[in-house]
Amino acid sequence: MFFNKFYITVICFITFFIIVLYIYKYKKIIFYYDKYQNLRKSKNIYIKNNRFRHDKIKKHVNTENCKISPFSSSLIIVQLQSFTNKPYTGYELYQAILTANLKFGENNIFHYYDSHIKNNILFSLAPGTSIGKFSMDNIGAFKYDKLILFSKLFSQPQININNNFNLMIAIAKQLTEELGGEIYDEFNQLLNNDIMKNYHKKFTLSSNSIIKNVVNM
Repeated sequence: MFFNKFYITVICFITFFIIVLYIYKYKKIIFYYDKYQNLRKSKNIYIKNNRFRHDKIKKHVNTENCKISPFSSSLIIVQLQSFTNKPYTGYELYQAILTANLKFGENNIFHYYDSHIKNNILFSLAPGTSIGKFSMDNIGAFKYDKLILFSKLFSQPQININNNFNLMIAIAKQLTEELGGEIYDEFNQLLNNDIMKNYHKKFTLSSNSIIKNVVNM
């Protein structure tokens, strides 16, 4: 008789425990389900709002013609691309660089210095590699498919930007005449008259912006 009561008590306790556990898990499932639904709802609202914003912008901006430069907007970039299977190499490259009056210096790259102001760098030349530096310990191992001429847009008095750029283009042409290759802009577009006009337009806008800021100070 005692054992029967004990057995029934144990069964009741186990049954009660299972019911409590089931209710706890059920509530937990309901909680996470509601949380999931709320997150999903929030995500849909975010997507809807951003799609509306994008469509609104698209009405006013022609995104098809937009180009994104991989370089800093504060730099003037000109790229020298070698011909296929004819990279810029060794002492031939080094001699051409020296002939163009570029001197090795800061940051392990070559610089073109102002002849009127001491130590004033007009523009620089770097290899188009991930490191972006020349290893002068082994000049014979020079091998580059691309060279990059660059200048800081705001490093010179604004009246000289166009002159400095024209000089940089002249050096680029000199190097490609000696070493081969073609000249491209920062967007990898072959340099032509239209692109040259875009460069000078950029300089004019920058100049006007600086003058406006100075006047408003």
